[in-house]
Amino acid sequence: MITTIKKTGNGVNKDLLPSELLPGQWSDCLNVRFRNDFAEKFRGIQQGYSTPLVAPYWLQTYISATTRYAFYSGLARAFVDDGVTRTEVTRFGDGVGIASITFVGTAATLTVAAPHGRTTGDTVNVYLAAPNSYNGTFVITVSASLATPVNSLFSTLPAGGTLAAGTYWYRVSAFNSVGETLASTETSQITVGATSTVTVNWGAVAGATGYKIYGRTTGAELFIASVGAVTTYTDTGAIVPAGALPVTNKSSPGFTYTMLTTPATNATLTGAYSTNTTSNFTGARDDQITGGVLNGVLVMNNPVNGLYYWGGDIATKLRKVPNYTNIADAARPFKNYIVFLGSTVSGVKKPHNVAWSKAAEPGAIPVEFVSTPTNDAGNVDLAETPGQMVDCMPLGNVNIIYKQDSRYSMQYVGGNDVFAFQRLPGNDGLLSRGCVVNTPKGHVFLSNGDVKVHNGGDATSIADGRIRKWLFDTMDSANAQRSFLCLNPQKTEVWVCFPSYGQADCDTVAAWNWESDTWGIRTAPAITCAATGLLSSALTVGSWAADTDSWESDITTWSENEYSPNESRLILGTSAPLMGLAETGTTDFGATLSWMLEKQGIQLDDPDSIKVFSASRPQFAAVAGTQVQIQHGSAMTADGNPVYTAPVTYTVGTDNWANAFSQGGRYLAYKLSSSSLQPVALRSYDIDFTKGGRF
Repeated sequence: MITTIKKTGNGVNKDLLPSELLPGQWSDCLNVRFRNDFAEKFRGIQQGYSTPLVAPYWLQTYISATTRYAFYSGLARAFVDDGVTRTEVTRFGDGVGIASITFVGTAATLTVAAPHGRTTGDTVNVYLAAPNSYNGTFVITVSASLATPVNSLFSTLPAGGTLAAGTYWYRVSAFNSVGETLASTETSQITVGATSTVTVNWGAVAGATGYKIYGRTTGAELFIASVGAVTTYTDTGAIVPAGALPVTNKSSPGFTYTMLTTPATNATLTGAYSTNTTSNFTGARDDQITGGVLNGVLVMNNPVNGLYYWGGDIATKLRKVPNYTNIADAARPFKNYIVFLGSTVSGVKKPHNVAWSKAAEPGAIPVEFVSTPTNDAGNVDLAETPGQMVDCMPLGNVNIIYKQDSRYSMQYVGGNDVFAFQRLPGNDGLLSRGCVVNTPKGHVFLSNGDVKVHNGGDATSIADGRIRKWLFDTMDSANAQRSFLCLNPQKTEVWVCFPSYGQADCDTVAAWNWESDTWGIRTAPAITCAATGLLSSALTVGSWAADTDSWESDITTWSENEYSPNESRLILGTSAPLMGLAETGTTDFGATLSWMLEKQGIQLDDPDSIKVFSASRPQFAAVAGTQVQIQHGSAMTADGNPVYTAPVTYTVGTDNWANAFSQGGRYLAYKLSSSSLQPVALRSYDIDFTKGGRF
């Protein structure tokens, strides 16, 4: 008897019993996707950019006015690649906010709000100041610091305090709005009796707004008190000294430098400055960078070092966003704002907090991050559920915030509230940062136990009863937080990338096709990050002349460029390190991409009769000469392991049937596999079998 199984592109289902599956579904597969009613082999991943100098752990596409870049960051260093040239953009020393800049001719005087630690002759970068004349790289002359105070004569009284008889030593420092001077030379005072006081006196220091008094042990004076612009303090002994003496004078109000041109006005947007020395980032693999592109400016949040930006000029480095002093677990652009999740403020962790910047001006980054009556920055705690903040992503006009155990919408309403927040139905959160993507069907996200899709309301599983159990049984629990989702728009797929058991990096992909609603499974070459976007038109690695595939295996047409810059593409980073493009070539960076399809539990509407599988006729879309290994099998029970025949080689364009007699069984099984480099797609297959009795 011959029966035909049509439309073999109904996906893989690894959770149900094989006997429960539809005819066009498969019980197992490897390196096979399902779309347009076909089961087809995945295409390869080929190197698209120069070999990275570091393993990339965060990847972002970026388009400047003239160039398309792939921006990536490792643990310590960051780079941009335009397809021809790789340029390091690792941060300069952290940016420091500027209080003001004034000028006389081309001489600029810059003041700071905190100690700058610079010395005359240092080189600094000034940026984000307006007019632009103030910005650039300059050699500085440090402005004079406050003078160190000089002690005057001390005095003592035998009553009114708690100081015992003895000798007491004191030193005094001056401070201003920037910092503190060194302390004065120590001076002593002898007391008598058990209830004495000591009055410490010093000379006034020009420009000082206050003074700090240290005492009472010679050579080891500790902080006692801080006073205003006075020149005397009485120590009664009531305060226990604590706090070390200053070791440097940090009271310099700023520095001067010479500009190339004379600005029209004093600075109206005072910006920031940084050192001119590259400073590596710190942090560990699982700290997980976040960011995006806001108003044409790339922003990158390192949850250890802070928030940085890059404006598309390869002559400049990443710079610390001025005036932002907190540390956030995640930061993403939304409208004209930067949204911060799980911030640490003044050393205090706020795991349920959502904060947002002041709205940025067009083409600029935000410059204010603390709410005031004159801006629309703000924050709110979403503490209804105990889970911590994880990540966020826009969905149309709404920003969806994901906690570990819930989802919230964040919608702009203006006015005093600025944003309105609403909890979405369900208790579904996000497994880790980067585990959500935006598709035409809505947000697809990886939760703690499922893969779901939602459009701002209820979340619906797209994995339950198909691959959900297999996915979480296979995922390495110790490194599950390294999982992430990415878009493969060429094939209308979401890739769920995850490390399988015992693996540190993502070596497995579960690919969901949002048009056909099917799952496929793919091996992956230790993927660490991914991004989707337009490629550089200067990318030459994938040109016809650079094609490394052999004539026998190459699947491109004459003069075809697989790295077309005219469509959005999936870029992948690996721990090797390598940077490659999905859907290019026939191998994964030169490694053979073997594939397999298996269907067990074939009962042919008769689960009781004993059947013998004798021949099969697959209908392939493949070039003539492509070879596939075919096996026929059978099992006596629905959950039994089938016994297969030895593989039979089926050659496309030559063979009509694959002939091999299986043992008798109630449930037949069919397996196809190949290590051929050629692309293969299966539309249908015929089964030739004989039916016997029930035993």
